[in-house]
Amino acid sequence: MAAILVVDDDREIVGLVRERLTVAGHAVTTAHDYHSAVDLITQAPPDVAVIDWMLGDHRYSGVDICRLIRSHDYHTFVIMLTARVDENDRVAGLEAGADDYLTKPFSPRELTARIQAMLRRRERARLTDGRCWQAGNFTIDSDSLTATLAGTPVPLTVTEFKIVALLTRHSGRIYSRSQIIGQAMPVNFDGYDAAIESHIKNIRHKLGKIDSSHEYIKTIYRAGYKWQEKN
Repeated sequence: MAAILVVDDDREIVGLVRERLTVAGHAVTTAHDYHSAVDLITQAPPDVAVIDWMLGDHRYSGVDICRLIRSHDYHTFVIMLTARVDENDRVAGLEAGADDYLTKPFSPRELTARIQAMLRRRERARLTDGRCWQAGNFTIDSDSLTATLAGTPVPLTVTEFKIVALLTRHSGRIYSRSQIIGQAMPVNFDGYDAAIESHIKNIRHKLGKIDSSHEYIKTIYRAGYKWQEKN
């Protein structure tokens, strides 16, 4: 059972999603606006947050909620619900820290399946052998889903953590974008290069704030990405 927060100003959608997720065995809380969602998140960060992009409030959007979750380094999966189909809009959501997205209209059954897949992947990551490892001055702990660079915590989202874990487990190995999508992104993810590039950009920015003297993730032209250790 997971704690799931559903945020949408459309009460009918919230009701349908809540019913489906409850039947699946999850504990579901709901909110219809930014402030109610923030109150619930700060009181008890959920395992998964399903957030509508547009909340009927011109001051705040679902992206603002996503940014708040990431700013507090909560280990919460974020799925954005959006009627926006333009690739730039989708990338904007991913850059804000979303792990996945569904375009409206969507199937509550598919949403439930994506959430279940996310939770299974997290559990498998925790149960794999080699729960902690190092790549130079970078340390990964898959039990707590935490990473440190030269002893300083790196505030990675769940998806960013999966990408870094993949790259650092075999430091120096080149991973193509398709391999990253297949091993680190949500099941049924409609993979495209811009999404991977957005996540890599975010990771580099976070690492650069701690150590700007070294390029930890190197782009290999027409091949993919690899992790470069700094001893």
